[in-house]
Amino acid sequence: MPEDEYPEERSAVATIERFVSDDPQQIDGWSSKSPGQQRLAMELTDALDGSGVVLHSRTFAGTRLGIDHLVVAPTGIWVIDARADEGRIEWRDHGDAHRPDRRLYVGGADETHSIGPLAHKVASLRRALEPCGFAGAPVTTAVCFADADFALRAEPFRIIGTWVSWSRRLTELVLEQELFSVEAIQIVAEQLASTLPPAD
Repeated sequence: MPEDEYPEERSAVATIERFVSDDPQQIDGWSSKSPGQQRLAMELTDALDGSGVVLHSRTFAGTRLGIDHLVVAPTGIWVIDARADEGRIEWRDHGDAHRPDRRLYVGGADETHSIGPLAHKVASLRRALEPCGFAGAPVTTAVCFADADFALRAEPFRIIGTWVSWSRRLTELVLEQELFSVEAIQIVAEQLASTLPPAD
C-alpha cells in the first residue's frame, strides 16, 4: 500500500500513538531493561510507523499481571513478553509422531512452564475489551528473547500457541497480514490505553 494512499487513517492512528508514547513512564520504565529489551521496544514502535499502537509496560489494575508490550496492529492484538535470557533458544519434541510434545528450551533448560501465564493475561485482556465490544478480537501471544542466541537458520516457532522469536522477526510477524481495520485499531487502542495503566 502506498504511504499516502490513506493519509487521514494513518494520521488518526498516529495521533493515538503519540498520545500513549508521550507518557514519560512509557520511556523511563524501560531504562533499566537489557539492551535487547530496549531495542525491541524501539523496533516495534518504528515498524508500525503510524499503522498501529504499542503500549509498553502495562498492568491490570488490582492484579500482579503485567504486559511488557501490548501491540494493536492490523494483524490484531499482540501480547508480548520480552525476556533478557541468554543462551541458545530452541524447541525440542518430547513426544512422537502420533502425539507431539513441543517444549521450549533456553540455554539447555526446559522453560515451557514460563509460557503458561500468558493465557491468564489474554483472559484479563478480553475482559478489559468487553465494554467496547472487542472481547472476541484476534489476540496473539509472543515471547521475544532479544538478548539470546538462535541457530543461524532458525525461524520463529510456536509453543502452546505462543510465538517464540527474536526482535526483528517478531516485528515482521506483527506486520504479516491485515485483520483489523483502522477504526478497530483506534477503538481497541483507546480502550486499552485508558484501562491498563503503565507499570510503576
